[in-house]
Amino acid sequence: TMSLWESIKSWFRSESTDAREWSDDLQRDLSSVLDRKEADLKATAAEKLENLQERISDNTDAFDDIKGKIAAAGVDPASVGERTADEVDSMADEDDPTADEAG
Repeated sequence: TMSLWESIKSWFRSESTDAREWSDDLQRDLSSVLDRKEADLKATAAEKLENLQERISDNTDAFDDIKGKIAAAGVDPASVGERTADEVDSMADEDDPTADEAG
């Protein structure tokens, strides 16, 4: 049987491996971010503009995905408007069982 001490050592070995892997992943991610920022600093105006356009395109794609999900759900975004303060208050009163008590 494994002694308590052996169990503890095994656990620490496992945790140290996980910590090392996490550290390696973090270093890789941070290096990637730093490399990208250095490239941005060295980029010409035309390259900076191209990078900005790519980021805008990526965001547009994300918004298009969201619009697609809304359309697939059958919700008409134009029919969803802002509510007045009175409408919000009445909705809150409907959900609040103590609203009648407050009178």
